[in-house]
Amino acid sequence: MPERGPAPRRAALFGALLLALSGAVVLPAVVPAADEAPAAVVGAPRVEIFTTPSCPFCKALRVYLEARGIAYIEHNVNATEETRAAFYASGAQGVPVVMIGERVIEGFNPVAIEAALKAP
Repeated sequence: MPERGPAPRRAALFGALLLALSGAVVLPAVVPAADEAPAAVVGAPRVEIFTTPSCPFCKALRVYLEARGIAYIEHNVNATEETRAAFYASGAQGVPVVMIGERVIEGFNPVAIEAALKAP
């Protein structure tokens, strides 16, 4: 009898996260980090992420956004003082941080990301 309920779903999500973190997923070599957003759907909200290279949740976020075809601008918090200042100005305490329009989402939270993308 097949398993039903939240346990198999949790196991599948955990497996997908492990796959993303294992390096089996190839990410683009260059991620936009300019003030101009990459080509995106007209009217789509601007998505910016603040990350660090060593953060596993940042990597999972990138994989998620790429898989969903969501254009984003990435800021490496360790790269420059300006980037670090913008990160701290968001009020966040850790990475990743997702900014969608005026909304700030701390951590990798697909439910909150989807809600923010659908909000007017």
